[in-house]
Amino acid sequence: MMWSRTPQGPGQWHLVKHFAAPGNSAADSVRPIVVGVNGSSDSVRALEWAVVRAYAGQAPLRIVHVAQPALWLDPFAFTAYWDAGPLEGAQALLEDAVQWARSRAPFLQVSAVLCRTNPATALLNEGRTADLIVLGRGHGRRLARWFDPSVAAGVARQARGRVVIVGHDDEVLY
Repeated sequence: MMWSRTPQGPGQWHLVKHFAAPGNSAADSVRPIVVGVNGSSDSVRALEWAVVRAYAGQAPLRIVHVAQPALWLDPFAFTAYWDAGPLEGAQALLEDAVQWARSRAPFLQVSAVLCRTNPATALLNEGRTADLIVLGRGHGRRLARWFDPSVAAGVARQARGRVVIVGHDDEVLY
């Protein structure tokens, strides 16, 4: 297990946690399957779907999560407060997702990526070399979709490869 930090442009960085599967060197030449997780029930379903697909296709799995640390500025005292709580929670969520994937498919090569950018941008960047991007459906209410566009819809529109959007009871291939 190894963490690596890679810059992705001004103000953006990725923390990548690599988990090497024992005796699985063939997965290095296969394009990975990228799955976005955020802790919702739809993202858990997307993770389940991606683990099964990666295991069946003998492809590595890359789990992506986005976290934004909170920065508070006090203009009168000229001080700034950095809240790293979201990053710690995000790392715990990623470790739980990797542990869950490992419990279902012990010989699967899994890597976890923590990004500090827009969720759609992070998934598109990680999915550039991927065979498939798997996402949860997200918004269930029509009003929520109007005010806050879905990450899954944005990724499906802009991705160059295949995108699977998994709901609680179905999946759609784009």
